[in-house]
Amino acid sequence: MIWFIMITAGLFTFAARFIMLSNVISNRPPPWLVDALGFVPIAVLTAIIVPAILLDPGDQTIALWDNPRLFAAALAIIAALVTRQMITTIGVGIVALWVLQWAMLWTAARHCKPDQPRPLNRYQRQADHKSLPFRDQAR
Repeated sequence: MIWFIMITAGLFTFAARFIMLSNVISNRPPPWLVDALGFVPIAVLTAIIVPAILLDPGDQTIALWDNPRLFAAALAIIAALVTRQMITTIGVGIVALWVLQWAMLWTAARHCKPDQPRPLNRYQRQADHKSLPFRDQAR
């Protein structure tokens, strides 16, 4: 059975590449396919970027108000619309993220009492043993 699957997969791969490189079919894809392929980069980048911005890495929930990545992304979008330069957009996003993360941790540290331990940010909470799937292995 495994040989059948391997040979079938090899024939399918060969046929898909051979048809595109030979003159069996026309070299131009149909217009509807060209129009549909225009949406692929937008869909792929959205699927990668939106979870990276909205999901809290500590507990995998959507974080809105205490999320520095969301505000840094908004500032990066504004920079992209104003300057139309990739390096400026990346720089504004990175600097905004660093400043916002520092400010959120600094304000949390200022509001804790002297006898309490310093607050952990979401990235430090992610490494906590409670977030591991097998708690017995963490000890």
